Amino acid sequence: MKYYLFRVLRIVIIILTAGFINANAASSLRTKASVGGKTTVLSKKKSVQQSITGKVVAVEDGTPIPFANVAVKGTTRGVSTDSEGNYRLDGVKATDILVFSSVGYQNLEISVNGRSKIDVKMSQQQETLNQVMVVAFGTAKKSTFTGSAAVINEDVFKNRPTTEVTQALTGTTAGLQVGTSNGQPGSEPTLRIRGLGSFNASSSPLIILDGIPYDNSISSINPNDIESVTVLKDASSAALYGARGANGVLLITTKRGKSGKPNINAKYNFGLTSRQSADYERLNDREFMELYWESQRNSLVLNGSTLQNANAQAGSSLLAGLGYNPYLMSAGELFDSNGKLNPNAVNHWADDTDWYGGITQTGKRHDGNISISGGTEKTDYYTSLGYVKEEGFIIGSSFSRISGKANVNSQITKWLKMGTNLNVAHSKSDGEQSETSGAISNPFRATRYLGNIFPIHLHNPSTGEYILDADGNKIPDFGSGWTSPDGSIVISNRDAFAGSNHPFQVHDNFRGLLRQTINMKGYADVSLLDGLKFTINGGLGSNMFRSWNGGYVYEQIGNAGSSAQNSSNTTTWTFQQLLNYSKNFGKHHFEALIGHESYQYQYWYLTTSMKTQTIIGNNFEYANFTEVNALPNSYTHNYRVEGYLSRLNYDFGEKYFASASYRKDGSSRFSKQVRWGDFWSVGAGWAVTKENFMENIKFVNQLKLRASYGVVGNDDLSGYYPWRAVYIPADNGEPGYVQSSLGNPDLTWETSKSFDVAAEFAILGNRLNGSVEYFNRVSSDLLFSVPQPISSGIPSIDKNAGSMYNKGVEITLNGEVFKSKDWRIGLNANATWIKNKITSLPIDPYTSSIYKIEAGHSRYDYWLRDWYGVNPETGFNLFKADLDRFTFTPTELKEIDGVQYTENVEKSLYGQLAAGVP
Repeated sequence: MKYYLFRVLRIVIIILTAGFINANAASSLRTKASVGGKTTVLSKKKSVQQSITGKVVAVEDGTPIPFANVAVKGTTRGVSTDSEGNYRLDGVKATDILVFSSVGYQNLEISVNGRSKIDVKMSQQQETLNQVMVVAFGTAKKSTFTGSAAVINEDVFKNRPTTEVTQALTGTTAGLQVGTSNGQPGSEPTLRIRGLGSFNASSSPLIILDGIPYDNSISSINPNDIESVTVLKDASSAALYGARGANGVLLITTKRGKSGKPNINAKYNFGLTSRQSADYERLNDREFMELYWESQRNSLVLNGSTLQNANAQAGSSLLAGLGYNPYLMSAGELFDSNGKLNPNAVNHWADDTDWYGGITQTGKRHDGNISISGGTEKTDYYTSLGYVKEEGFIIGSSFSRISGKANVNSQITKWLKMGTNLNVAHSKSDGEQSETSGAISNPFRATRYLGNIFPIHLHNPSTGEYILDADGNKIPDFGSGWTSPDGSIVISNRDAFAGSNHPFQVHDNFRGLLRQTINMKGYADVSLLDGLKFTINGGLGSNMFRSWNGGYVYEQIGNAGSSAQNSSNTTTWTFQQLLNYSKNFGKHHFEALIGHESYQYQYWYLTTSMKTQTIIGNNFEYANFTEVNALPNSYTHNYRVEGYLSRLNYDFGEKYFASASYRKDGSSRFSKQVRWGDFWSVGAGWAVTKENFMENIKFVNQLKLRASYGVVGNDDLSGYYPWRAVYIPADNGEPGYVQSSLGNPDLTWETSKSFDVAAEFAILGNRLNGSVEYFNRVSSDLLFSVPQPISSGIPSIDKNAGSMYNKGVEITLNGEVFKSKDWRIGLNANATWIKNKITSLPIDPYTSSIYKIEAGHSRYDYWLRDWYGVNPETGFNLFKADLDRFTFTPTELKEIDGVQYTENVEKSLYGQLAAGVP
């Protein structure tokens, strides 16, 4: 018995050994083994591997499709087509299936069936419902997705000259509003998805970069590295982000490599920039003088002068008030009795009055980028280096960014895949200008209002000639008055914007910022069973920020100089554990997700400033100043969110589909009693075109109906500790703390409940596709600062005490207008109609700073004084009098058609509403 067992064991060992040795041998190779004097012939049958070649072209016109991906289904093995659409893929089995894919085309799967040459024709995707898009914590087919989402693909970023991401999003998506930035290169516009969702809390969407929350500047992301941006607009699509998804979500996915030989892509763009829209048309110098003369004449008449005397005195009064006379004439020579300027009058410094031209230029923009990508059967990589340098249309304004990216993914074993994604950027902005309304330091306001009879440089008031310094240079005129060293030339003060000369000061602007960002993600995918995958994600974000602002010393102004510097550092940590399971039972398809997310945020800030510069010039280091302007101040903020999440998707043959999600979040911004909140969503859809009754309706290629409802939250309140009473250090003779805010342990999330219903379609051979969508978003528990009695010592307390809604309709259309072998013209259009209404307030009406809102009205309404017109008797404005709130003297009121009006604007009525643009 032992003998036979021994023989069997020997045969098994020989068979296993032969199989191992001949794993890569030809199928005809045979091995002989001698056992007990007998010869056994062993053979190993192996599938024949071969090379497949072919060409990939467009089905519409036969043009080659370069850089299309050709891969063996179920593996990471694949190649990309060359510039002519040709490919060669080695090591393919006769039973394999090849998957052909390319951006903008529908995927194809073709069985090899022993062939060595396979040519393929691919149809354009045209944004149909078949595309796969990135969604919360995964991907989804658009055809079975029940939420409201839009995808902006790589082509949009590739075809637009952009400095930062949001510039490429303008006009691409219904419901997404990209506000205009201030024109400073690198500045970031505001983003709103379906209107304002709050009054005092943030209305900005959550940004997710490669699956990790992103809390740094979006201008630090290189648009050339972006693969796609998904905009999640309703609660069904954003509910898995819980307490931070109330204002929608932007999912930014960056590029990764594809299997095949290394692909090097380099590009350089050069562009010119100018102001987006023209400014107001301004008066010329003659119009300015004549209008100013009329104003002086009317003022004299108002103060009791006769019209004849006022006409005679207006010219001299005007010249005395202006302090400048570019015509070098007396008032009697310059004006006639009706205030018309002498036709022979000459503006002797007309070539030196272009204040707006003195601060503007044609901006230049340089954008260079190089990337290297590729991969093998098990590993792919993508790395890039980008550089942007932009000079703004305001002299001295600029933005520069150096960015780098590295993305590596590797299939370590059959059950383990790991990867890392690194994004770094170093950006700098210079020459930022003041935009404060009414401020002398605001160059836009100054150049708009200064009449062009005021010169930029000093001129001799007797001859009109330039006044030069000892080196022969023109001297800027700051409007503060000037006297020559020998006293022979005296220039009076300018009557407007004295103490400023922006065409000169823009060259000396010491105001800017420096930002260095690092965002890193690492992950591991573990395949546990068929359809069951466990994922661990870890993310680290760091943003080092420094800003500076210095005031140059100018002799004419008499200032002492100043220097202020601020530093901050933002650090975020994100950890996610996700378990995904998918299973098919015939036409039934299930996908399930459960997970946990931990997010931590820390912000550190330091500021200080000095004044009185020692050595006059551009040295703004603190050692060059003698006085402390503001004591150093620093603080640290900490914030944390813990979330548990789940999602279940189901579809039956991609005809009927449904989705449900749930997330439980805990936020450190709230007290323990109300810290945890529940957020959820449900949705359902119906692919109508998959029904039998649609077979004969040929012009409709795809029709999908969907509806969803969900609840999301907003914890992005005004502070990091809004529920706690805050005390700050104070020294009133003895060191100690004073209370600066009242605590409210009942303070909790702002909540948004969203309902969404839509029809998505593709017709006329997929040449026209789009959607029509209705949404209703109700926001409740809005945060308001409610005024407190004076006796409390604290002016207000934060409470959840308001509600409002945003509802409307979105329409999106994408069409192919014209197509030939060499040309294709597409047209994309979208429109959004939003109605906003405030439904409840803690105090009605509620006023805050310059804002006033009332229940029953829109957040976008402007409250204006009820203006009637101009009083023909005095020339002053007339407003409708507020008789209920104020008492009036008889001289303050004027009755017109039975209505009482007043010139006293402080006693006028707020009654007229003007809707603003969201």
